[in-house]
Amino acid sequence: MKCLEQPVDVAAFEPSGSGLMYRLLAGLGIEACAVEDLARRAPDERVIVCLDNPLVTARSRAADAGMSVGDAFAEWGSHHRELRAHTPRHRRLVVHYDALRHDAPAEVGRLASWLGVWVSREQLAATAAEVMGRLRTQCATAEELIASGPSESLIGLYLDLCAEAGPVYHRALVAEVGHEPVEVLGPTQRDGHRSELGVAELMARLQEELKER
Repeated sequence: MKCLEQPVDVAAFEPSGSGLMYRLLAGLGIEACAVEDLARRAPDERVIVCLDNPLVTARSRAADAGMSVGDAFAEWGSHHRELRAHTPRHRRLVVHYDALRHDAPAEVGRLASWLGVWVSREQLAATAAEVMGRLRTQCATAEELIASGPSESLIGLYLDLCAEAGPVYHRALVAEVGHEPVEVLGPTQRDGHRSELGVAELMARLQEELKER
């Protein structure tokens, strides 16, 4: 079925380089440009931020570029801090890959609603099915991220972005925690200080973020 072309000015920030968001938007009849050098040019249009667990990105960078996990975390943090600095909240939408894994039709519908485009049920279902078929199998839990020893500032940045990721992702996170023992991890070294932080605390911090927003 040929989709209806819809004039929407939108850019996509997809550090994974998978091209998944561009395929998703194409399924909705939208052509997006890429967000590349934020330090030189802030995007004028709305921006879709494709978010993944930083540990997934770090593992991918280690496999593709031989980068250490620590360096990959630093790169992830730098890119996302620049993006947040250059895009006001009302002009960006955070789409977490875990939301697409959890309920692709609902997340695609959320995206279409934010863009203000009309999508038929058939078009939405077809787009969601294609997205699900192209999602990378790699994933990581919040507990695994914390256990990998990122800085507290990176965890805070990730939580800020997760708070923006919307109800579908929040349901996915609750489902993730519900299938695992919610326990505090043993002491880990983070920013020179011993810290105990588990999924329960991550959930509490996320819920507090959502209340404040």
